[in-house]
Amino acid sequence: MESLTNAILNIGLAVVIVMVVAYFVYMFGLILVLRRMDRLTWHAFVPFLNYYSLLLAINAPKKWFGLAQIPYAGSVYVGSGAVKLGRTFHRGPAFSLTWLTIGAPVGMLVLARSKKPIDQKVMAERAHLLEIKAIRKNPPHKPKPSDSSAKKG
Repeated sequence: MESLTNAILNIGLAVVIVMVVAYFVYMFGLILVLRRMDRLTWHAFVPFLNYYSLLLAINAPKKWFGLAQIPYAGSVYVGSGAVKLGRTFHRGPAFSLTWLTIGAPVGMLVLARSKKPIDQKVMAERAHLLEIKAIRKNPPHKPKPSDSSAKKG
């Protein structure tokens, strides 16, 4: 029985260590992203306030910070913020909703290391809930004309 208890405690400790490492990787990536956007403030170094700093950087309404803390409903605000941040770095909604929410530590590092310049126009726009209209107007990946249509023209 004692070995089972020790095994459970060791697994729990390993999970906590992985979570702490993932959080520090996320925070490091967020700081690099905010620096790249020229929006780095002291909030980025404080747990919980670093998300507020991100919302300010993407020009989202300040009330989103509180609304994002609500279980279930908050995921809509978090997802909308992720899509806006992804659009700023020329990334599509699929990347944003996957790698800037669930896989945030990896996604932030990918954005920070991106070679494309930041879309200043998108960054200056006010963030909207679900960002659907903005995505339809400015799709992140415009389809390339096929070779057959190029030969006709």
